[in-house]
Amino acid sequence: MTNLVEAAKQTYKSVFSSLDINFEYHFENVDEGELELDLPSNKELAIVLRELVTNIIKHAKATQVRANIKRHDDTIVLAMQDNGQGFKGSAHKDPIYEEHPPKGFGLKGIEERIGKLRGCVKVTSGAEHTGTLSEITLPILAKD
Repeated sequence: MTNLVEAAKQTYKSVFSSLDINFEYHFENVDEGELELDLPSNKELAIVLRELVTNIIKHAKATQVRANIKRHDDTIVLAMQDNGQGFKGSAHKDPIYEEHPPKGFGLKGIEERIGKLRGCVKVTSGAEHTGTLSEITLPILAKD
């Protein structure tokens, strides 16, 4: 079993520490003991976290990233927001992309992997969000 909080901190810290990207993280209403993942779930989530980080590095042109892990009812929400260019002003100039971001292979893969964990993904760019906000919601599963 691997702890989600530790896995997230290590993933983010190791990548952003080598770049000029300020990274901060916060945890709300989270009992780290309830966030233990089995090996298959840990692998899926590690790939998702890596893809989110890669997207920020390759596309966002961000200087700041904030991650938040919080418990909300019977779910855990992992939110990552950057202050980059978002979808507005990118290669997708159609305003529709502010409400419905393009689904490239990276985002589609993230959605598929989180779906396997019975979770959901929401990506928002533009409007009240500077940069891009990615939110992953996962159910808290009862321990056997």
